[in-house]
Amino acid sequence: MASKSEKKIKYGNEEETLIQFGPNIRMDRNVVPQPDGSYLWNVYALEKVIDKKHPHTGRETTEESVWMPKGQGNEQSARELCSVLSGITKEN
Repeated sequence: MASKSEKKIKYGNEEETLIQFGPNIRMDRNVVPQPDGSYLWNVYALEKVIDKKHPHTGRETTEESVWMPKGQGNEQSARELCSVLSGITKEN
């Protein structure tokens, strides 16, 4: 179930391939379906860069923040993880 805090973003001709949960949490759908026709969804959190080092690679970066992967699953499990990470409830 979509919460009022979700913002669906269109990628090219695809509908609902990126869903934003507030300013710091998002999920996106993989382009290629699984053998059963379902799709995997990736969950990301926006994290601040500390000391100009990328939080995942440790390499120097000029970015102030980066989208870091937090999980992957079917649409329902990805939505649940986004809700937990963002603190969004169904009533929001």
